[in-house]
Amino acid sequence: MTTTIEVGVTTCRIVGSKVAHATAKKALSFRAKGYWFSPAYQSGHWDGYRSLLGRAGTFPTGLLTRVQAALTEHDVAFLVSLSQPPEPVLRSKRWRLKVELRDYQERAVAVALKEKRGIFQMATGTGKTEVMIAITAALGLNTLVLVTSRDLALQTAKRFSERLPGAKVSIFGAGKHKMSDVTIATFQSLRSWMRKDLAAAREKLGTYGVMHSDECHMLPAKTYVPVVLNIPAQYRFGWSATPFKKDDIAAELQLVGATGQVIMDLSPAEAVRVGTSVPTSVTMLQWNQDAPGASWTADRFEVNDSRFESYAALYERAMIENEARNAAIVGAAEALAEAGRPTLVLVHSIVHGIALSHALGVPFAHGSSGMKARKNALQALRDGSEHIIVASTIFDQGIDVPELSGLVIAGGGKAHHVVVQRVGRGSRMAKGKERLEVIDLYDTHSRILWR
Repeated sequence: MTTTIEVGVTTCRIVGSKVAHATAKKALSFRAKGYWFSPAYQSGHWDGYRSLLGRAGTFPTGLLTRVQAALTEHDVAFLVSLSQPPEPVLRSKRWRLKVELRDYQERAVAVALKEKRGIFQMATGTGKTEVMIAITAALGLNTLVLVTSRDLALQTAKRFSERLPGAKVSIFGAGKHKMSDVTIATFQSLRSWMRKDLAAAREKLGTYGVMHSDECHMLPAKTYVPVVLNIPAQYRFGWSATPFKKDDIAAELQLVGATGQVIMDLSPAEAVRVGTSVPTSVTMLQWNQDAPGASWTADRFEVNDSRFESYAALYERAMIENEARNAAIVGAAEALAEAGRPTLVLVHSIVHGIALSHALGVPFAHGSSGMKARKNALQALRDGSEHIIVASTIFDQGIDVPELSGLVIAGGGKAHHVVVQRVGRGSRMAKGKERLEVIDLYDTHSRILWR
């Protein structure tokens, strides 16, 4: 039996032998999180793997090359059948682009036009929004830009309006529900619309030929992927400085499936070289008085983790309510500000943020503080009326503060992609700025927190 892969815009279907299906299934498999706790796994009835290959042989189109490679490696002959709509007629003169691109940005536009789908892994500060706008201008097709927050929707809409004169730019989300030539939409608002009226949403979204997914490392969240796979744009791109999480194959497969493979990679080091970012210095602050042990496997720690019923309880006691640690955070932030560095203090917990903002006597910007309050806090840091602000993890994603040159990571954490995103908030080039100073806390007082 000849194996055929029917290729659609968002979904493929493999029709063929059991060998072909088994090969594709293995290529798209990953260990489920927490599989070892499953009674089925413990009893030997399940191997702990899940696959993105559906029972009917369907899988996300972005994974086509992965399936093709697996079939070729196992000598399974196959044919590819395209079942996609006709190529859209490009209208490159539809809008005027009001931005001068750097050489690498022009290369990115050329790559997008050639590949039609994929991920741009571009370091923070390299102007990915400008590249999105340039791609939109080059294609001249109705464009949908997906973002993860209200603040980012407003910021992105402003940038498109300024740099793409003539285009009608609207926002779907942030209290607004209008769609036009270029629509900046929040994932949350699109998901809500799809849940209420999927047919109407699909019909309208089918009028968009281009889809940009900003901060696409958020895509693997189970609420985001279905949104993207219901948008049939033939040109579809993901944008992130850190698209993949370390050792998370499931997230990688889901992201690539929704958008495509990485088609351009611009690292932080290259961003410094081309002059869009400043170098970063990181200081690990040993704040506690006890000398750290040799490693997290040491016999004794200042905090006995076993006394706490949950990680949340441990975090509250050892981090949020830790007076010595909080004093060190305040001292670090004040030292950066006194050195003339506009400084951002990032926290995980609202309670922690409130405590630190009171201790420092500065604003605290977080998701519940209101858009106007967050905007005013950022503007105060930009214009120098405030030298320090405290912010929650809402500022982990896409908020531009080029003047920022001091950063205190007060909330801890070990996820590499999150650390890179946070550092990126302050690495953007600005007038008179030569370096970003980052202070992180060396938490050696608890085995779990050290890990």
